Amino acid sequence: EIELLYGKPTQVILNFIKEYEVSLTVMGSQGRGFFEGMFMGSVSNQVARHSSSNVLIIPLPDNRTE
Repeated sequence: EIELLYGKPTQVILNFIKEYEVSLTVMGSQGRGFFEGMFMGSVSNQVARHSSSNVLIIPLPDNRTE
């Protein structure tokens, strides 16, 4: 089943979790540092902080070349 939802991402995700009584939410992270992500208020961090479900955040691989 696919649902296409519109709105502010954090609020839409949190509403979905609550409505469907989700037990685990898996989200990707753009790989910002912890402090930068905290201050930027990323969607995954906000969902993890306010969700009624468990949230597993998976960082994107670091593909930068040195």
